[in-house]
Amino acid sequence: MGQFASRNNSAQNLLDIQNVPSEYQGATLTPNVVYSTERKVVPYKPLNRPKRPNGFGSIYREKNRFVAAIPDINGKIVRKIVPSAKDKPLLEEWLAEQRHAKKHGVATRTLHPKMTVSEFLQNWLERTGGLVKMNTRRYYAQSIEKRISPIIGSLKASELSTKSVNNFIAELKSRGYSNSTIRGALIVLNKAYKLAVNERDMFYNPMQGVEMPKASSKVSRPICRKDLESLYREAMKDPWMHARVELGLFIGRRPAEVAGLKWDDIDVDSKSIVISRQILREKGKGLIIDTTKTEEELIVPLSDTQLEILYRLKSHQDQSGITLLNDENWIFPNQKGGRLSPELDTKRWKDLCARAWTRSYQRYQMRKTAYTNLNKSGIDARSLMDYSGHSDIRTLMKSYVHGNPEAERRALAYQDELRKSLTQEENPKLRAV
Repeated sequence: MGQFASRNNSAQNLLDIQNVPSEYQGATLTPNVVYSTERKVVPYKPLNRPKRPNGFGSIYREKNRFVAAIPDINGKIVRKIVPSAKDKPLLEEWLAEQRHAKKHGVATRTLHPKMTVSEFLQNWLERTGGLVKMNTRRYYAQSIEKRISPIIGSLKASELSTKSVNNFIAELKSRGYSNSTIRGALIVLNKAYKLAVNERDMFYNPMQGVEMPKASSKVSRPICRKDLESLYREAMKDPWMHARVELGLFIGRRPAEVAGLKWDDIDVDSKSIVISRQILREKGKGLIIDTTKTEEELIVPLSDTQLEILYRLKSHQDQSGITLLNDENWIFPNQKGGRLSPELDTKRWKDLCARAWTRSYQRYQMRKTAYTNLNKSGIDARSLMDYSGHSDIRTLMKSYVHGNPEAERRALAYQDELRKSLTQEENPKLRAV
C-alpha cells in the first residue's frame, strides 16, 4: 500500500512539472509549485547601509553629479558638488570639516556672498555708529569713502583676501598716503570683519596676517616761550580772546570742550568749572551737542585770576547785548549768540597768530603747551592725569607733555658738579679716619 501511494505521488509530481507554461520550459523547476504566466512586481530592497546620525550631513546623487549637504552653524544648508562618484571621498572630507567647524562655533559660509566691500562697510558703520563718538564715526566714514571704496570697494566682501589687502596697502602708499592714514583704513577693515566673524556672518578675516605699517605722524610741539608771550599779550586786548586763550593755554581744554562751556558750569564758591559737553559738527545735522571724549564729567579748579578773566568777558557780553541773543547761555557764543563752530574758532585763533606775528599754530597746540608747562611746575603725574582727564599716563606723556630744555640744562649742571666732586682730592682728615 505504501509503495502504491509513493508511486502515485511521484506521478502527480511529474504531471505538475510537465504541465507548466512554455516560458518556464527548460528551467529547473520545483515540484508542487504552481507556475503562472502573470508577471509579479518584486519590490526593490535597498542595501543595508548604516544610517548617518543627525547633523552628520548627507551625500546624494543629483542627475550626473554627487552632492553633499549639511546645516551650518546658522541653520542654513550648505552644499558641495563633485562631478563623479570617484570624488565622493572629497565630499566625506568636506562634511567632516563642516562638522568640526560647527562644533567649534566657526562659520563656513557668508550670509551675503554678493555684497561688495563698500556695502559691507556701510552696513557695519550704520550698525556700530551709535557705539562710538561722533568724531570717531566721522573718521571711519572718511576712511571708507575716500580711501577704501575707490580702490577695493567693488570687490566682493566674502572674497577679499589677505593678498588683496596687501595690494590695497601698496596702492595707498603709491598715492602718497602716510602710514598713519593707511593704518586708519586698515583699522576700519579689521573692526568690520572681526565683528562679522564673531557674529558668524563671515567665516574669515582677511586682516589676519596683514602687517600694519608703523605710524609716522609728526607730533606737534608746544608753543615756544617767545611766541607764547606775544600771543597772550595780543589776546589780552579782547575779552573774548583773552578768556578763550586762558582756557586753552593754561587750563588745557580741548577746542570742542571750550565751545561747549556754559556760564552755569562755573561754580564761584568752589572756584571750579565743570567740563561735561562738547560742540561738534556732524554732516547733515550741523552743530550738535555731544558728551566729552571720555564720556565723563571733569571738575577743573580755577584760580581767582581765571575767574576774574571769565567774568570780565561776562560783563563785556552784557554791555554789548550779546547776552540777549545767547539763549543757551554759552560762555563763547558766535556773533549771533549761537553755538561756536570749529571753523569760526579756528579763524579767530589764526587771526590772533597773525596779529601777534608768530607762526600759524594749531589750536590743539594750546593744550600741549598747557600740560608741558604744568609738568614743569613740579606737579605729580597722578594729579596731572586727573587735571587733564587722561586715563593713561603713557598717552599724556607721549603726546602732550614734552621735554623741558631748562630742566635738561639743570641736569647737565648737576652732572658737572657730581663729576667735579668725584675728581677732587680726598680730604686728608678723612683719609686719616
